[in-house]
Amino acid sequence: MRVFSSLRSRIFLASAVLAVLSIGVALYVVNVRVTREAESALRRAIAATGTLVDQLRSTRTETFTTMARLMADIPKLKAAASTNDPQTVQDIAEDYQRQLNSNLLLVTNKLGGVLAIVGATPRAAGIIAGQPAVRDALAGHESTSLLPQAGGMLQLVTVPIAIGLDQPEMLGTLSVGFLLDDAVAAQLKAITGSEVAFGMDGQILAATLPQENRATLAALLRPSGGLHDAR
Repeated sequence: MRVFSSLRSRIFLASAVLAVLSIGVALYVVNVRVTREAESALRRAIAATGTLVDQLRSTRTETFTTMARLMADIPKLKAAASTNDPQTVQDIAEDYQRQLNSNLLLVTNKLGGVLAIVGATPRAAGIIAGQPAVRDALAGHESTSLLPQAGGMLQLVTVPIAIGLDQPEMLGTLSVGFLLDDAVAAQLKAITGSEVAFGMDGQILAATLPQENRATLAALLRPSGGLHDAR
C-alpha cells in the first residue's frame, strides 16, 4: 500500500503500534495490581470479621461458663442432684434455665445418666449426655464443645457438680448451651457489616446467606476447600 511506502509512514506506524502496546501493557499491569490489592483487602476484611466473630463467641462462652460454675455451686442444685431423682432436678433446672436464658440446660448424675433436660428432646439429651464433655466433667474438668443442630450450632459448656474441695465428691454435671443460628448470624452481620456463616462437618448450619448459596459455601469447609471453620 502506498500509504506505508515512505519511511515517514513506516516510522509513524511503528510508533503508533509501540504506543498501543505500551498502553496495553500499562493497563494490564495496573489491572493486575488493582485486582491483587482488591483480593488482599477482601482477605483482610474476611480475617478481621472472623476474628471479631470468634471474639464475640468466646465472650459469650466465657459468660455462660461463669454462670454454669455459679449454678453448679448452688446448694439447692447439689442437694437435688444428690437425690438422683429426675423430677426433683427437673423442676430446679427449668427455673434456672429461665433465669439464664440459655437454649439448653442439661443435668446428669454421677454416672452420666440424664436427670433433667430443658430445651431438647429426651433423645437429644441422651446424645448430649454421651459426649466426651460430660465424661470430662465427671472427671472434674470443665469443657466446651460444639454440636451440630438442625437450625445451627450448639455451643455447649459443661462443668462438674461436686461437694468438697480437696477430695470432691462428684454428684453429676451441668451443661448449658446457646445456639449459633441464623438470628445470631444476622446480629453479627449488623455488627461487622459482613456476611456470616457457621458450619462444621462440611455443612453450613446457619448463615446470613440465602439457602440456595449455602451448598457452594459448604464446599469451602472441606479440606480441599482450604477452610476448616465457618465464618
